[in-house]
Amino acid sequence: MSSKENAGQRWGRLKELIGDALLEPEPQRSEQLKRICEVHPEFRTDIEALLDASSESGSFLGSPSPGMAREPLPMPTDGTRIGGYEVQGILGVGGSSIVYCAEQADPRRMVALKVLLDNAPSPGALQRFALEAELLATLHHPAIAQVLEAGTSDQGRPWIAMELVQEAKPITEYVRAAKLNRGERIQLLRRVCSAIAYGHRSGVIHRDIKPPNVLVDGQGHPRVIDFGVAKLQGASSQLSPTLPGSFLGTLTYMSPEQASGRASEMDTRSDVYSLGVLAYEVLCGSLPYDLDGLHLTAALDYLRNPTPTRPREFGVVGDLEAVLLHALEVDPDRRYASAEDLAQDLESSLRGEPVRARRPTFVYHARCFVRRHRWGVLAASLTLVTVFGGALGLSLQTARVESRERAKAEQVKDFLLSVLALAVPRVEAEGDWPLSSMLERAGERIDVELSDNPKAAFEVHATIGKTWRDLRNFERAEEHLTRALQLARSAWGPRSMQVAVASNARADVLLDAQRFHEAREQLLSGLQIFQDRADSRIPQAMVARKLAEAYLGEGQLAQAESCARTALSEYVELFGLEHEATARGRQSLGRVLLATGSTTEALSAFELALQSDERRHGPESMATARMRRQYAVGLRASGQEDAAFAQERKARSVLAKLLPTNHPLIEGE
Repeated sequence: MSSKENAGQRWGRLKELIGDALLEPEPQRSEQLKRICEVHPEFRTDIEALLDASSESGSFLGSPSPGMAREPLPMPTDGTRIGGYEVQGILGVGGSSIVYCAEQADPRRMVALKVLLDNAPSPGALQRFALEAELLATLHHPAIAQVLEAGTSDQGRPWIAMELVQEAKPITEYVRAAKLNRGERIQLLRRVCSAIAYGHRSGVIHRDIKPPNVLVDGQGHPRVIDFGVAKLQGASSQLSPTLPGSFLGTLTYMSPEQASGRASEMDTRSDVYSLGVLAYEVLCGSLPYDLDGLHLTAALDYLRNPTPTRPREFGVVGDLEAVLLHALEVDPDRRYASAEDLAQDLESSLRGEPVRARRPTFVYHARCFVRRHRWGVLAASLTLVTVFGGALGLSLQTARVESRERAKAEQVKDFLLSVLALAVPRVEAEGDWPLSSMLERAGERIDVELSDNPKAAFEVHATIGKTWRDLRNFERAEEHLTRALQLARSAWGPRSMQVAVASNARADVLLDAQRFHEAREQLLSGLQIFQDRADSRIPQAMVARKLAEAYLGEGQLAQAESCARTALSEYVELFGLEHEATARGRQSLGRVLLATGSTTEALSAFELALQSDERRHGPESMATARMRRQYAVGLRASGQEDAAFAQERKARSVLAKLLPTNHPLIEGE
């Protein structure tokens, strides 16, 4: 357990111990606090500091009217009947109440039965308990635990019967135990925010949002519980028992205004702050600040103006980091205005759409637009982003290149900017604009607008051609890559490196389209250019691997195996055993070996490539999932049907998380 979790539990326990004592009239209050110090000496310093603070303010320990204390009531035990419920065990104990597991007689079902603890209930505790029952009875949301009934036992003890959350775990425990990925955690948080937003629309401020009050059942459905310190917006003190400066809520998750005791300033944005702390803990695996070692007054003083640790230190960057920090703004006016806004931004960060937490600049919206359209295929958007960034990078380096290259860089940059400028207004006016539409418009303009600069036109044609290939539109891809090859020949000469690169790119499309003979001819054409250069071992190895694929497609297995072994040997020598190129070389060799009937060696090659991908990219990456699917093909060919099915199922599960439901890669390559 981390020090931050220890600190959170410490302050939560202190609140439970002294919460009701603070509402007692003298001398009962002093006697209770004295007993707590005797039983729990580890809290003595904090309690004394709290008392010192209260004597200065004169209001922190403000108490209700005296003379209302009751005699303690006996606590229910297993088998005790309360109303129509039979107690069957304890689920948990809070500051002023205890929750039992109980069985209802009619209808027959298990429920959570909440009753007050065995100390004499204070008027404040009774009022909060009655308010909780009243509030829960008005809230009907799938992510809020439903109240079934409320009443008073024969002994005069108030109780509330609520929906029992089956196999319940606090949300932070659940996401760890279920090993949820980031997208799944965001979706879970979004549903919690939706429940809190519903409460806010009903006029209810929860005021104690924390992991133990956000449970997740065995099916992964969240439930918000414990409205024991909730208040109604705009309610009178009779309906909303909040004393000035009173210690209600849980310290670690308190908003700055809550920690300052400014109850009159608390509104729905205080819950938004607590949701921000909860979201930070769920996504980062840690709390945003460390209260360990601080006494109560020092902790409260810190929480009035806290400085959260940047989420990027836990691997949370970009828009999602901005969302978390925006929810944790100290000034409520700078925070999200509602839990619904927070939920929408969490969803937007997951979908690659613009978030409220960022300034709405053109560049930011353009980047979100390109990122959002990565389907089709993820690589499509990555290609655009890469080249877009590359064009900007070229323009920044113009002081170091000759004027002709500077002019080309500027034209490529301006052209791509104009394409994005065309797209973004359409997104704003009409919603999503398909990537294919943007590419069609760009393709129509290239040779007209860049007619005076064939080198710039080459760059854009090559980029758009590769993107069409990623979108599996091989006809359009070949059209642009053929044009790029023509431009390379005219601009740099028929034996230039640019021609070799363009030939290789066009061959990729021909391989994808299974035009293997044409692909081989195109690859050999480019290879002749590479072989004229002393520094071309890497591209020659790459061409050898692709030639293996072409020969395999033509059924020339001996040539395919020779090329595949040559490519792999070169990759190992050039890059070592753990490089991406080496893994792809193993994959190509495995495919050829499978066709030749060398199944055992093929499986070994696939397995080594899969292990390498898992180490480099992680088990839930696109590259690993696709390699896992290739491994499944090898297992099936060797007669290991069950093992093949298991690998295929793993691959499909990952692809289903990363791709839209109708994407062809989910069902097969």
